[in-house]
Amino acid sequence: MDGRTVNAMTAISVRNPRVSRWFSLLLCLLAMTLVAAGCGDDEDDATADDEASSSAVEDDVEDDAEPAPDADPEPVVLTENLTDSCVENAPAGSELFPEQVSTTYADNFSVSYHGTYKVLTINQPFPGGAAESYVLVQCGTEAPAEPEAPAPIAATIQVPIDGLLSSSTTHLPLIEQLGRIDDLIGVSSLGFVSSEAVLAEADRLIEYSPDFVLDTEVVLAADADVLMTGGTEDPAHEVLRDAGLAVVANAEWLEPTPLGRAEWIKYAAVLFNEEGSATEQFAEIELAYDEIVARAADVPDGERPSVQTGSAFDGTYFAAGGDSYVAALIADAGGAYVWSDNTDTGSLSLDLEAQLERGAEAEIWINGSTAWTSLDAMLEDDPRYGEFAAQASGQVWLFNRIQNDNGGVDYFERGVTRPDLVLADLLKIFHPELAEDHTFEWYQQLGS
Repeated sequence: MDGRTVNAMTAISVRNPRVSRWFSLLLCLLAMTLVAAGCGDDEDDATADDEASSSAVEDDVEDDAEPAPDADPEPVVLTENLTDSCVENAPAGSELFPEQVSTTYADNFSVSYHGTYKVLTINQPFPGGAAESYVLVQCGTEAPAEPEAPAPIAATIQVPIDGLLSSSTTHLPLIEQLGRIDDLIGVSSLGFVSSEAVLAEADRLIEYSPDFVLDTEVVLAADADVLMTGGTEDPAHEVLRDAGLAVVANAEWLEPTPLGRAEWIKYAAVLFNEEGSATEQFAEIELAYDEIVARAADVPDGERPSVQTGSAFDGTYFAAGGDSYVAALIADAGGAYVWSDNTDTGSLSLDLEAQLERGAEAEIWINGSTAWTSLDAMLEDDPRYGEFAAQASGQVWLFNRIQNDNGGVDYFERGVTRPDLVLADLLKIFHPELAEDHTFEWYQQLGS
């Protein structure tokens, strides 16, 4: 019954007093019924609203509880290279080598960077050898399926490495300067090592070629990450490659310039992720070298002493080529090399008469035999040495001031990585007035 019916009935009761008492009672009961019915409807509506609201909240909770679709992980972008650890969960697009190297003087190697891996390429691993690349993958990431490499890939290696076998003493100062002696696990022979830091570790280091024959069983048992060759090829290297060992070539000796050879500290650095350290160290060496060159550059041509090099062995006289590493040092230190018009970048093989024709009047003789113990011993070796002016005047200089009991000469180790010190020695020999503050590092004058 709605409100209009109630109003009509009320109107009837007013017009008929005889039924007013009865009707009043009936109206009251009817009103109570309507109120009760109305209250019941409100409660039902409220309950329904509450249930709908609760259902909506539950739906929201259920929606929130459902896992969202997997989002692509954020790329890892490092601020420095990892030199002693691996990376975890580095997706595509990650940049794991913020410290990188490039070369200015070295022509025989290059490095390219590709986010989670880098490619080290050597143009000539040994004289006449074809170029080869090494893919260096940050440990903790997967090797690329199709790496970008400029030459055939000879090895894929996880970096930083922590197990190196060294075939040449010229590698040792690179490892020492980078602070990675602990990662050196073996050398070809300890007999020619001069480095005190390396010799201090002799008890734990293996020798795998003490008799100049590479022992493949010893090498493989060492469980190394890398065997670094000395820039020569050995049939045993192929055996090691087939067994899964990474064989990488270090052919710094093919570089014709002093700074070109020294820059190979960067070559070693990429194996250890030590690019930052190598770049800083080489910059200091380059600066020191250039400062000495600048001092010698002002010396007039007429005041540059003539210089000859080398010694005879088994009837052949070996001298530095006119475009060689040694010839560059002589020129940069203010000397005039007797073979400066020659274009060879390595050694010259001559007979003694040809050398006499060029060098008989040379004022200074450097880099002769380290077996010479005196000027007199030179003549015992070959009396014809007395025909050279430098021998007669006593201006014979050898680089064996630091030499071990087995004949190992430190010049062949640190001299490669520190051409600034070699140049300072030569400047003091050629123009002592320009190097009064320098103390000889390797060279000493041969006495009588």
